[in-house]
Amino acid sequence: MRLLGYVRVSTVEQEHSGQSLDAQERQLVAHATSRDWWITRVAREQGSGKDLDRPRLQEILQSLADGEADGLIVTRLDRLTRSIADFIQLVEWFKNADKALIVLDFDLDTSTPAGELIAHMMAALAQWQRRVIAENTRNALMEKRLKGERVNQGSVVDDPDLVTLIRSMRSSGASYQQICDHLNAQNVPTVRGGSVWRRSAIGAVLGVRAVRRRRETVLPEVR
Repeated sequence: MRLLGYVRVSTVEQEHSGQSLDAQERQLVAHATSRDWWITRVAREQGSGKDLDRPRLQEILQSLADGEADGLIVTRLDRLTRSIADFIQLVEWFKNADKALIVLDFDLDTSTPAGELIAHMMAALAQWQRRVIAENTRNALMEKRLKGERVNQGSVVDDPDLVTLIRSMRSSGASYQQICDHLNAQNVPTVRGGSVWRRSAIGAVLGVRAVRRRRETVLPEVR
């Protein structure tokens, strides 16, 4: 199997530590050699892993989409992404591209049936959790209305499931707009009983006065 490698450090200091780019590349080559795989080239990057909008990562994904290799190999999941939401997006991208994703520390290899199952189970569980919390919140608000109770107009303190959902999605790396889109798709009423969530409402739930929008990442098109 032909692979492309990707190594990353966040800071200059890490480059001189055990997480150095050279150390990561040696680990990739050693693992590939033990499996009779061939790493054609390795992309190196220094910068944050907060999102997928990284030049070298985008370049290596484009090379995969263009058919340069059969998959991507990284030493650790956090070298690729620190966001569950972005990981799920990547899993779907690799599936659509018919390419393997290999993560050494996670013992993940989507070129195998077991690895593919694990990746999709993680994505499915994350989605299931969000749907269950959204459903519980929607039912609780509906029950209040059926009882003639007034839905809280200015706070979500009385709706802990909704708070948990929003905070969970945000901590997983979802943008304010992604959270709005999910709540709207699930028909979850707003704290004021409305039907449309907006980024300002998410910021209010999180206690943020000035809403900063997380940049959305567009992955290379798969032909």
